[in-house]
Amino acid sequence: MKKRRVLIVLLKVLFLIFIGLIIGLIGIILWTFPIPTYHSYDPSLNLIADSSDLEQTVVVSSLESPIPEGKNAIWCASFQLAWNVLGDEVLKEQVKVRQASDDVDCLNRAEVSAKDLQPDSYYARAGSIDSNIINTIREEIGEKFPRVNVEFPQELLNSPSDGIAAYSYINAQVKFKIPFIDNEKPLEFEDSQGLSIPVRSFGLSGKYDGSEFKIRRQIHILYSGIDSYEAYANGPQEYIIDLCRTSIPYQVVMARVPWKESLKQIYLYCQEKIQEADSDEIFTIEIPQGDNMVFDFTKKEFLSPQFEMHDILLVPEMFWKISHRFQALEGLTLVNKGYEEWPIVYAGQEIQFQLDRSGAGLESVSCVVSASKRMHYVFDGPFLLYMKHRQSEYPFFVLWVDNAELLHRFEFDE
Repeated sequence: MKKRRVLIVLLKVLFLIFIGLIIGLIGIILWTFPIPTYHSYDPSLNLIADSSDLEQTVVVSSLESPIPEGKNAIWCASFQLAWNVLGDEVLKEQVKVRQASDDVDCLNRAEVSAKDLQPDSYYARAGSIDSNIINTIREEIGEKFPRVNVEFPQELLNSPSDGIAAYSYINAQVKFKIPFIDNEKPLEFEDSQGLSIPVRSFGLSGKYDGSEFKIRRQIHILYSGIDSYEAYANGPQEYIIDLCRTSIPYQVVMARVPWKESLKQIYLYCQEKIQEADSDEIFTIEIPQGDNMVFDFTKKEFLSPQFEMHDILLVPEMFWKISHRFQALEGLTLVNKGYEEWPIVYAGQEIQFQLDRSGAGLESVSCVVSASKRMHYVFDGPFLLYMKHRQSEYPFFVLWVDNAELLHRFEFDE
């Protein structure tokens, strides 16, 4: 009996020690992996403007359109959808004009179409004014996108009854699985002219305490320009990153790459680099230390590395709404059969885009009327951003950011 009591006491003591260890372990986990803190801010638009009032930003009608060096460039597929549906549903062929026009040629040969979007992300319709197309568009958009307040340009509302019109709308959202962390310090964005502007940003700071672990797993480095020991030692100058590998059906890709003469050229350059980084081709890295060690890697291993615990990611924040008129198209006259000499009296687009720690959102409407080492993936200079269906060849939104005109300025506390 005495031995039994001793055994019970011993078991109780062991149980208390076990409980103490568990409590201690829980305390260590909570201390080692603290919950990240986020600060909130006014999510209002940082820029609402007509493109004619912007000095450092242009809006282009197609991916092939030339873009000026030293300026931001915006393209959204909503205008292409309106152009396509005008030809498909009304003209029954490609849009043809009497005057020579590079813009028309680019729009007609563009491979971007509604197939690059989910059916529930867009609306496109065209028809004649006398067929009550305005009310049809308003009713159909109201059914498909109940929260959308359809506003038509006055040129459409005042067009003669024998006129024709094409209208399109895109609403595409990407929500990051886990929100990133707002950067409480300003990100100094340096444009192509060397001017530095403090802007708001989000991302990951490279903490070692484990608070960023799950967020890091959603980052996919599609390309990191580390093709030599020197590039590894100094950090990549070019990199392409999918901000959330699990976002379906769309992805948001950021790329620090060189400027080229059109958004399509920059986009295709990115695709070439991404394909290169997915290759099993072997290449050699020589480390000029000691006996000049030589290592063989596949390009996939070295050009598409994991986002490590100590790596840093900082992405500028933006939330803007811009209206634009494609004046190069307005005034052109159709030569399509049955519509000879009909002028294009309005060709416009409105684009609203938001990028913050939670994700990216695009809303656009267009209308055509006739009648190891710590790596720093910091987007603190000119970069390309595009939104694309993961199964599509072409994007539906492309933005080249050269300067801070579209970015959310950092406000210092007084």
